[in-house]
Amino acid sequence: MLNSSLTFYSRGHCVYRGTHDFFISVLDGDSHSIVFGDLRMSMTTADELILQRALETLPKSLAKPFIISDNGPQYLSIGFCSCLREQEVVPARIRLGHPQSNGNFKRFHKTLKSKCVRPQALEGYEEARKIIKAYVYDYNHEQLHSALNYLTLADYLKGEENIKQRLEIRKMFWKRPERPTSRIKSYFVRNPDQPDRCKPEKCHFR
Repeated sequence: MLNSSLTFYSRGHCVYRGTHDFFISVLDGDSHSIVFGDLRMSMTTADELILQRALETLPKSLAKPFIISDNGPQYLSIGFCSCLREQEVVPARIRLGHPQSNGNFKRFHKTLKSKCVRPQALEGYEEARKIIKAYVYDYNHEQLHSALNYLTLADYLKGEENIKQRLEIRKMFWKRPERPTSRIKSYFVRNPDQPDRCKPEKCHFR
Protein backbone atom coordinates (compact mmCIF):
# COMPACT_ATOMS: atom_id res chain seq x y z
CA MET A 1 0.00 0.00 0.00
CA LEU A 2 1.20 3.53 -0.59
CA ASN A 3 1.48 5.36 2.69
CA SER A 4 2.59 8.90 1.73
CA SER A 5 5.04 7.45 -0.86
CA LEU A 6 4.73 4.04 0.77
CA THR A 7 3.30 1.04 -1.07
CA PHE A 8 1.73 -2.05 0.33
CA TYR A 9 1.58 -5.13 -1.85
CA SER A 10 -0.56 -8.17 -1.15
CA ARG A 11 -2.85 -10.76 -2.67
CA GLY A 12 -6.10 -12.55 -1.95
CA HIS A 13 -8.11 -15.34 -3.55
CA CYS A 14 -11.53 -15.49 -5.13
CA VAL A 15 -13.55 -18.68 -5.17
CA TYR A 16 -16.13 -19.66 -7.80
CA ARG A 17 -17.44 -23.14 -8.55
CA GLY A 18 -14.91 -24.76 -6.24
CA THR A 19 -11.84 -23.25 -7.91
CA HIS A 20 -9.30 -20.81 -6.52
CA ASP A 21 -8.18 -17.71 -8.41
CA PHE A 22 -5.85 -15.09 -7.00
CA PHE A 23 -6.78 -11.41 -6.81
CA ILE A 24 -3.45 -9.59 -6.69
CA SER A 25 -3.61 -5.91 -5.83
CA VAL A 26 -1.59 -2.88 -4.79
CA LEU A 27 -3.16 -0.55 -2.24
CA ASP A 28 -2.24 3.02 -1.41
CA GLY A 29 -1.66 3.38 2.33
CA ASP A 30 -2.49 7.10 2.41
CA SER A 31 -5.80 7.10 0.56
CA HIS A 32 -6.50 3.32 0.85
CA SER A 33 -7.37 3.24 -2.84
CA ILE A 34 -6.55 0.24 -5.02
CA VAL A 35 -3.81 1.47 -7.35
CA PHE A 36 -4.05 -1.62 -9.53
CA GLY A 37 -5.45 -5.11 -9.17
CA ASP A 38 -6.17 -8.10 -11.35
CA LEU A 39 -7.61 -11.60 -11.04
CA ARG A 40 -5.16 -14.33 -12.05
CA MET A 41 -5.46 -18.10 -12.33
CA SER A 42 -1.95 -18.65 -10.97
CA MET A 43 0.87 -16.75 -9.31
CA THR A 44 3.52 -17.39 -11.98
CA THR A 45 5.12 -14.05 -12.96
CA ALA A 46 1.88 -12.31 -11.96
CA ASP A 47 3.47 -10.43 -9.06
CA GLU A 48 6.01 -8.68 -11.26
CA LEU A 49 3.42 -7.74 -13.90
CA ILE A 50 0.95 -6.33 -11.37
CA LEU A 51 3.70 -4.35 -9.66
CA GLN A 52 4.85 -2.85 -12.95
CA ARG A 53 1.31 -1.88 -13.95
CA ALA A 54 0.71 -0.32 -10.53
CA LEU A 55 3.85 1.82 -10.78
CA GLU A 56 2.76 2.98 -14.24
CA THR A 57 -0.66 3.93 -12.87
CA LEU A 58 0.69 6.17 -10.10
CA PRO A 59 0.65 9.94 -10.68
CA LYS A 60 4.01 11.18 -11.97
CA SER A 61 4.19 13.84 -9.25
CA LEU A 62 4.46 11.24 -6.48
CA ALA A 63 7.83 10.18 -5.17
CA LYS A 64 9.07 6.66 -5.87
CA PRO A 65 7.24 4.43 -3.35
CA PHE A 66 8.62 1.53 -1.41
CA ILE A 67 6.88 -1.80 -1.10
CA ILE A 68 5.53 -3.23 2.13
CA SER A 69 4.59 -6.91 1.89
CA ASP A 70 4.16 -9.90 4.13
CA ASN A 71 6.84 -12.59 4.44
CA GLY A 72 5.41 -14.97 1.86
CA PRO A 73 7.83 -16.93 -0.34
CA GLN A 74 6.66 -15.15 -3.50
CA TYR A 75 7.94 -11.84 -2.08
CA LEU A 76 11.29 -13.37 -1.10
CA SER A 77 11.89 -14.95 -4.49
CA ILE A 78 14.81 -13.97 -6.71
CA GLY A 79 12.50 -12.91 -9.55
CA PHE A 80 10.45 -10.54 -7.40
CA CYS A 81 13.53 -8.99 -5.74
CA SER A 82 15.19 -8.45 -9.12
CA CYS A 83 12.00 -6.78 -10.37
CA LEU A 84 12.15 -4.37 -7.42
CA ARG A 85 15.75 -3.51 -8.23
CA GLU A 86 14.88 -2.84 -11.87
CA GLN A 87 12.08 -0.49 -10.81
CA GLU A 88 14.31 1.15 -8.16
CA VAL A 89 11.78 0.33 -5.45
CA VAL A 90 12.91 -0.42 -1.90
CA PRO A 91 11.20 -3.47 -0.29
CA ALA A 92 9.96 -3.54 3.31
CA ARG A 93 8.21 -6.39 5.12
CA ILE A 94 5.84 -6.53 8.04
CA ARG A 95 6.95 -7.88 11.38
CA LEU A 96 6.68 -11.63 11.89
CA GLY A 97 3.61 -12.64 13.88
CA HIS A 98 2.02 -9.19 13.48
CA PRO A 99 -0.83 -9.51 10.94
CA GLN A 100 -2.30 -6.19 12.13
CA SER A 101 0.23 -4.50 9.87
CA ASN A 102 -1.81 -5.95 7.00
CA GLY A 103 -5.06 -4.59 8.44
CA ASN A 104 -6.04 -2.25 5.60
CA PHE A 105 -5.65 -4.98 3.02
CA LYS A 106 -7.48 -7.59 5.09
CA ARG A 107 -10.38 -5.19 5.52
CA PHE A 108 -10.55 -4.48 1.79
CA HIS A 109 -10.49 -8.19 0.86
CA LYS A 110 -13.20 -8.87 3.45
CA THR A 111 -15.34 -6.11 1.91
CA LEU A 112 -14.63 -7.44 -1.60
CA LYS A 113 -15.78 -10.94 -0.67
CA SER A 114 -18.86 -9.86 1.30
CA LYS A 115 -20.17 -7.20 -1.12
CA CYS A 116 -18.95 -8.39 -4.51
CA VAL A 117 -18.04 -12.09 -4.66
CA ARG A 118 -20.38 -13.92 -2.29
CA PRO A 119 -23.74 -12.18 -3.00
CA GLN A 120 -23.78 -13.51 -6.59
CA ALA A 121 -22.98 -16.76 -8.33
CA LEU A 122 -19.89 -16.27 -10.48
CA GLU A 123 -20.05 -18.55 -13.53
CA GLY A 124 -16.44 -18.42 -14.66
CA TYR A 125 -13.11 -16.66 -14.73
CA GLU A 126 -13.98 -13.96 -17.27
CA GLU A 127 -17.23 -13.05 -15.53
CA ALA A 128 -15.52 -12.92 -12.13
CA ARG A 129 -12.74 -10.75 -13.51
CA LYS A 130 -15.23 -8.33 -15.09
CA ILE A 131 -17.39 -8.03 -11.96
CA ILE A 132 -14.43 -7.52 -9.62
CA LYS A 133 -12.91 -4.92 -11.94
CA ALA A 134 -16.18 -2.96 -11.96
CA TYR A 135 -16.41 -3.14 -8.16
CA VAL A 136 -12.83 -1.89 -7.70
CA TYR A 137 -13.53 1.04 -10.04
CA ASP A 138 -16.66 1.94 -8.08
CA TYR A 139 -14.73 1.54 -4.81
CA ASN A 140 -12.08 4.02 -5.99
CA HIS A 141 -14.05 6.56 -8.05
CA GLU A 142 -17.69 6.52 -6.93
CA GLN A 143 -17.93 5.83 -3.20
CA LEU A 144 -17.73 8.92 -0.98
CA HIS A 145 -16.09 8.56 2.43
CA SER A 146 -16.97 10.69 5.45
CA ALA A 147 -13.45 10.26 6.85
CA LEU A 148 -12.07 11.84 3.64
CA ASN A 149 -14.34 14.93 3.67
CA TYR A 150 -16.81 13.10 1.44
CA LEU A 151 -14.35 12.77 -1.43
CA THR A 152 -13.40 9.61 -3.29
CA LEU A 153 -10.27 7.55 -2.78
CA ALA A 154 -9.10 8.50 -6.27
CA ASP A 155 -9.26 12.19 -5.33
CA TYR A 156 -6.84 11.63 -2.46
CA LEU A 157 -4.51 9.51 -4.57
CA LYS A 158 -3.91 12.45 -6.94
CA GLY A 159 -2.33 14.58 -4.22
CA GLU A 160 -2.95 17.65 -2.08
CA GLU A 161 -3.51 20.11 -4.94
CA ASN A 162 -6.31 17.98 -6.35
CA ILE A 163 -7.87 17.64 -2.88
CA LYS A 164 -7.91 21.44 -2.45
CA GLN A 165 -9.49 21.94 -5.87
CA ARG A 166 -12.16 19.32 -5.23
CA LEU A 167 -13.02 20.84 -1.85
CA GLU A 168 -13.28 24.33 -3.37
CA ILE A 169 -15.53 23.08 -6.17
CA ARG A 170 -17.75 21.29 -3.68
CA LYS A 171 -17.88 24.37 -1.46
CA MET A 172 -19.04 26.52 -4.39
CA PHE A 173 -21.58 23.90 -5.46
CA TRP A 174 -23.02 23.49 -1.96
CA LYS A 175 -23.09 27.21 -1.12
CA ARG A 176 -26.59 28.13 -0.01
CA PRO A 177 -28.23 31.28 -1.35
CA GLU A 178 -29.19 33.95 1.17
CA ARG A 179 -32.62 33.24 2.53
CA PRO A 180 -35.12 36.12 2.32
CA THR A 181 -36.65 37.42 5.52
CA SER A 182 -39.72 35.38 6.32
CA ARG A 183 -43.14 36.98 6.33
CA ILE A 184 -43.68 36.19 9.99
CA LYS A 185 -40.38 37.80 10.98
CA SER A 186 -41.09 40.92 8.86
CA TYR A 187 -44.45 41.31 10.59
CA PHE A 188 -42.75 41.91 13.93
CA VAL A 189 -40.10 44.29 12.54
CA ARG A 190 -41.05 47.71 13.79
CA ASN A 191 -41.67 50.43 11.21
CA PRO A 192 -41.15 53.92 12.69
CA ASP A 193 -43.67 55.43 10.24
CA GLN A 194 -46.50 53.26 11.59
CA PRO A 195 -48.01 53.21 15.07
CA ASP A 196 -46.89 50.51 17.45
CA ARG A 197 -49.26 47.55 16.98
CA CYS A 198 -48.36 46.08 20.33
CA LYS A 199 -49.66 49.09 22.32
CA PRO A 200 -53.43 49.66 22.44
CA GLU A 201 -54.53 53.29 22.10
CA LYS A 202 -56.93 52.98 25.02
CA CYS A 203 -57.31 50.58 27.86
CA HIS A 204 -60.86 49.30 28.28
CA PHE A 205 -60.29 47.30 31.47
CA ARG A 206 -60.17 49.93 34.21
